[in-house]
Amino acid sequence: MIQSFLLAWKNAFVFTGRTSRKDFWFYQLASIILSITLNITQNLLTNLQYASLPSDSLVNDFSLLSVIFAVFSQIILIISFFYLLGSLIVGLSIQVRRLNDMSKKWVWIFIQIIPILGSIYYIYLMCQPSISVNSQE
Repeated sequence: MIQSFLLAWKNAFVFTGRTSRKDFWFYQLASIILSITLNITQNLLTNLQYASLPSDSLVNDFSLLSVIFAVFSQIILIISFFYLLGSLIVGLSIQVRRLNDMSKKWVWIFIQIIPILGSIYYIYLMCQPSISVNSQE
């Protein structure tokens, strides 16, 4: 799974070639796991930041621990933002390569624009087996 994820990032700007069904879905799984992990970590640090604030409402003091949690929470937020930007390009390139693997044109990505049914059909399409190069002749 990690190998598929790293391979997708290595080929982020490669829109030609092919990507197997296994590599595509392992990339998707690793991407979802990483996104959820970053989100949970950022939320946990934010909650710890507020939990470590002084309980006396008359004091506008911040504890050192609260500031530390706030800084780490913001660092995770910035990492998440840059990961999201990068994964947009990687996701697009791996989808195009997966469509190439099935001998489909890249414009099939736009089927996802159709509400609900388009996304369902696109997932079905991504689950189709690869078409070998020899069978196209």
